[in-house]
Amino acid sequence: MPPPVTENLEEPLLSPQNDGTTSTVVSAGEIQPDKCRDWPFAFLFYAHILIIIIVACALGIPALARKADDDNSGEDDYSDDLQGIFKLTLICACIGMLVSFLSLNVALACSRIVIQLSLAWSLVASFTIMIWAFTKDRVLVGCICLIYFLFNGMYVCCIAKRIPFAAANLSTGLRAVKSNFGVVLLTYFMVFLSWVYTLYWIMALIGAYDDTADCGEEECRSGPDIGLLFLMLLFLFWTQQFIQNSIHVTVAGVVAKWWRNPSEANSCCSKATKDSFMKALVYSSGSIAFGSLFCAIVQAIHSLINKCRQQDEGNSCLFCILNCLLSCMDSLIQYFNRWAWMYVGIYGYSYCKAAKSVIALFRERGWTTVINDDLIGSATTFLILITALVCGVVGQILTENDKWFPEKDDVEYLGLGLGFIVGLFISSITYSVVGSSADAVFVLWAEDPAKLRTNHPDLFDRMMNAWTKMYPDETPVFE
Repeated sequence: MPPPVTENLEEPLLSPQNDGTTSTVVSAGEIQPDKCRDWPFAFLFYAHILIIIIVACALGIPALARKADDDNSGEDDYSDDLQGIFKLTLICACIGMLVSFLSLNVALACSRIVIQLSLAWSLVASFTIMIWAFTKDRVLVGCICLIYFLFNGMYVCCIAKRIPFAAANLSTGLRAVKSNFGVVLLTYFMVFLSWVYTLYWIMALIGAYDDTADCGEEECRSGPDIGLLFLMLLFLFWTQQFIQNSIHVTVAGVVAKWWRNPSEANSCCSKATKDSFMKALVYSSGSIAFGSLFCAIVQAIHSLINKCRQQDEGNSCLFCILNCLLSCMDSLIQYFNRWAWMYVGIYGYSYCKAAKSVIALFRERGWTTVINDDLIGSATTFLILITALVCGVVGQILTENDKWFPEKDDVEYLGLGLGFIVGLFISSITYSVVGSSADAVFVLWAEDPAKLRTNHPDLFDRMMNAWTKMYPDETPVFE
């Protein structure tokens, strides 16, 4: 049993500055008392869900009933048997979960090898395509691949000394996830809730635009109301972002508990998992709704611009530029928010206070944060692709079953494609939890490493050895 953990925050690690000296990282954060923060945004968010459900039931269901009566008047008869596709999808989903769980254990034992393979894979792929292009007289393609290969090789050489720390960071995050695997199951549940909301949202959208009973034929051809469409898109993206970010906050809270008090975070349905999930949906729901709203606004505008571009081809160049700017803005907000959710989950900060902590983290850690995140992201992407390929192969094998698919010509590549998509979806959900845990580990290591030394000494030794290799002139300080 590890010794009891005190609540006194220890002195954080030292961080190298641009001039070669060392200075102390920003002082560790403080755990906030349980109370609702940014509560007006939480009220607006839960109120909009209630509105969507009411509109879907009051307007959407009657509109769908009328459309169903109109469709039944036709003579189209669809009698295709979809049982084979359903069974294939179900089996591939189970295989995806199994392979994802096995790959978690492999990455936990060989995290450094996984990161090295993920980097080597891009080099091998670019080199292979380059050789093929030059042998086929595709000079332009070959030159592009050659440039990519050289730049990628230079990048690997420059960040080689950082691989051990990224591997230790990933291994620590994987250990936390494996000790609290219920957080992965909770993520699947949240995805299911996202599907349910999307179903209600579709019914509400149909009900809002079903004007056949209230307008003449000419009036109904004027097209959808842009303001209403923007509002509906905003609702959809806001909810999707909220659900996704709730998982990030929950995982951060679980990892923080596992880091500081492992007795509460060492089982599938641990107390830490339950408490962190409830805090995310109650006390931090306003902060999550506030931060998610920024991404939702950008995504809603992006969708409207795409719709306008389809209707007005004369300004396609302008719309393309706007799309590019909005995509860049969305990526920056998403990446910034990802780290902000760590502070919301670990300390219970409001969104604005968490954002300030992110700025301090990047100011002190600089490129270490970006490169560490990039290496772990490459490793998880590599494992996701492997899982998807395994599911694709299984799906293709299942199409050989004559009872499920009597017509072979119609499903020649169906099993491969459908299995790959299902595997990609399942593994992406699983490894999104891993990515969040690795982010939380990085923040906790930067601010509170002494708790890891107390509660998980083997992981501490590995991360400390990797850290000193990356910064050999730096001496960590603990009190």
